[in-house]
Amino acid sequence: MEESISQDEAMNKLYGQYLVDLVINQDHIAQNFLKFMLTVESALVVAFAFFLRLGPGQISGQELSHLRSLAIWLIPVMGIIVAITLTVIIIYERKFQSLYVDKFNRLPGHCDHVFPKDHPYKSPANKMHLGRVDIAVIVLGILTVLAWGFFLWAVYTG
Repeated sequence: MEESISQDEAMNKLYGQYLVDLVINQDHIAQNFLKFMLTVESALVVAFAFFLRLGPGQISGQELSHLRSLAIWLIPVMGIIVAITLTVIIIYERKFQSLYVDKFNRLPGHCDHVFPKDHPYKSPANKMHLGRVDIAVIVLGILTVLAWGFFLWAVYTG
């Protein structure tokens, strides 16, 4: 009997270490997606500015003039799609991180030792509570979409 208890404790410890590793990996994944979002959005802003600076008289040929017009409309739309898609992905990854934290806290003897328990366990991951970082990512996504919407409006009315 003593041996099975120590085996259970050893398994709980190994499982706890595994869950901590999952939490760390999920954090790295979410950070990398955020870096990717900022990189893509920055590249789209540079491309948009490049096409805006090209005046209609600076481009020779009808095809290039149409390309400029198309790019001025297409780049903001792509920026909106990328911002929405990557924001959803980042939030989903963060919710899985929260799920692993809650699973860790539910292990016997692990509650509040590594991660504070502030929200009850909910499964599946899409029902997890949004934290401050999640809200900041959502605000960043909304501001990015609004900025691209403003650019589209400015091009349309200008």
